[in-house]
Amino acid sequence: MADPVITRSITSGVTPKPTQTEGPAKGQSFEQVRQSMAEKMQSTAQMPPEAAAPTAEVKKSLATELHKKLQNSQMKTPQQVFGPEMQDLGGKINGLRVKVEKTPNTPELSPLRTRLEKLESQFSQTGARLEKLTSTNDPRAMLQLQVEVHQMTQNFEIVSKVVEQVNSGVKQIIQTQV
Repeated sequence: MADPVITRSITSGVTPKPTQTEGPAKGQSFEQVRQSMAEKMQSTAQMPPEAAAPTAEVKKSLATELHKKLQNSQMKTPQQVFGPEMQDLGGKINGLRVKVEKTPNTPELSPLRTRLEKLESQFSQTGARLEKLTSTNDPRAMLQLQVEVHQMTQNFEIVSKVVEQVNSGVKQIIQTQV
């Protein structure tokens, strides 16, 4: 049986490790941390490409959707058919404009502002085209409007996601603890 009494003493103890600074600072000044976070934010602000032209499958599904809208309702004018979608998209674009105006006005974010302006221009052109269309009897023009609204919605989603990434990067910089 083992001897329960310890006959040797331990001479070497556990040496504590030097404490490290918590968070991202680790001996860096605030400006260094801010600069590195700003570089990370700039790299995330890369603009993805615009939404591509819809494929034949997407056009077919859009045509089917438009056909159902026209058959299932008593909508007589193109404004009645596309009005709710255009109003919804217009409100979303205005909300996105507010979010973009809250981002820092830096050269790195100018592509974001340019893309939003292009989206707003596309929205106003589609709205003008919608106002010129007087009847739902032109299926080609109606389908073209449906495709444009679909493409604008996709471009809105792309820009919206980039704005969210930029805003989360700005919040991260603000919340950095030194």
